[in-house]
Order: sequence, then structure tokens, then C-alpha cells
Amino acid sequence: MRTAIKSEFRKLMTTRTVWGLLAGVVVLTGLGAWGTLLGPNTVPGAALETLPLFIAAIVAVTVMALVLGVRTYTDEARHGSIVPTLLATPERRRVIAAKLVVVAGAAAVFAVVAAVVGAGFGAIWFAAHGTALTVGVGALALLVAKIVLIAMAWSMIGLGVGSAVGHQVAAIVGSLIYLLVVEDLIGALLPGVAKFLPSNAADSAVGLWASDANLLAPALGALLLAAWVTAFVVAGASRLQHRDIS
Repeated sequence: MRTAIKSEFRKLMTTRTVWGLLAGVVVLTGLGAWGTLLGPNTVPGAALETLPLFIAAIVAVTVMALVLGVRTYTDEARHGSIVPTLLATPERRRVIAAKLVVVAGAAAVFAVVAAVVGAGFGAIWFAAHGTALTVGVGALALLVAKIVLIAMAWSMIGLGVGSAVGHQVAAIVGSLIYLLVVEDLIGALLPGVAKFLPSNAADSAVGLWASDANLLAPALGALLLAAWVTAFVVAGASRLQHRDIS
């Protein structure tokens, strides 16, 4: 297992995918945080961890971690390197497990970077305007931990989707359409159903939208998100186990 993890880590670090997606995290978080700070909800004396700029970090890591997870398998399927991977490690579930460990670790780094960028924008903005800013270290650490867990969850969902679908373009486009369009549409039409879907489960787990009656309690959201992660990973592993690869 250790050898498989090392192999997956080496593949991840020697391709441009992870670095491009990390750059995307920085750009999306920075733009979102900047736009948030220019809005009416930024008030002097606010605590850093309560500012809505961290929503930009969550959106950025959700999208990029999901795409990273999809590409972790589909890049190999697309370029044919999945064949030597499975020859070296014939137990396919072990391959999926190694990919889960590595992609979740990369997603955790994405989340920390996004949180640092968001917090940095907040600190710089308040300092430039000469206004007060307080920091609750414990609350901020808890929020960052939640963002890390959300990023890890979406990366594993992405790996499950990529492994189940196999085709890279279909998996990425389909995932993003669902995440950015379909779930919001379901939320508008069937709010009672939408709160049980993956994105709303993640929002519930973070707890930044406590006033939204359409979301679950944070603990329930976290449990539901874990169930979704398990379902997607099992589906992807099962599909890979029975797929003919040559």
C-alpha cells in the first residue's frame, strides 16, 4: 500500500494538473474575497472568521478539488497510464485507496491555501482602510478545519465520479453542471429535497449559513456528506473493479 501511495504522489507532483488547479484556487479565492470586501457586509470591528470572504474560499476549493478528484483517475485513463498502474498493482481497490489518500491530501493543501488567501485579503483590506479587525483564533482554526474537510470530501467525490464515468470530459462537465446549475435548480423547485444533496450537505456542515432554514444542522450535514462520499467512492471502485482495461 505504501508503494502505491508513493507512486500516486509522484504522479500527482510531476504533472501540471495539480499546479494549475492550485493556481485556480488562488485566483478564484482572491477575486471572490475582493468582491466580498467591497460589498456592504464588511463592517469595521468585524471578526475575521465571521466575514463572508471565506465563502469564496469554500467555492474555490469545492470546484477545484472536485476537478482534481475527477482528473486523478481520468487523466490516467485518457493517456493510457492506467494500464501500467494496474499491472504494478493488480488489486484495483488498493489503487483507488492510494488515489484517495493522495487526492485528499492535495485537496487539504488547496483548502489551507484558500483560507490563507482569504484571510490575507481581509487583513490587507482592513489595514489599508485603517479599520479595526479582530481574530478569534479558535473559531478561525475551526473554520479552516471545516474547509479542509469539505475540500477532501469533494476531491473523493470527484475521484468516485471519474472512476465510475471513465470519460474525462463527460465526468468534469457533468460534475460542474450538476454542482453549479442542477443542484441550485432543484433547490428552487424542491427545497425540501435539495437540502439532502451533496452541495447543501457540505454547506450545512460548514455552518456559515445558519440562518438558512433549508439547510440541515451542521452535524447532520457532516454525516450526510460522509454518506455521499462513501456512496460515490464505492460506486467508482465497483465500476473500476469490473471495467475491462486494455
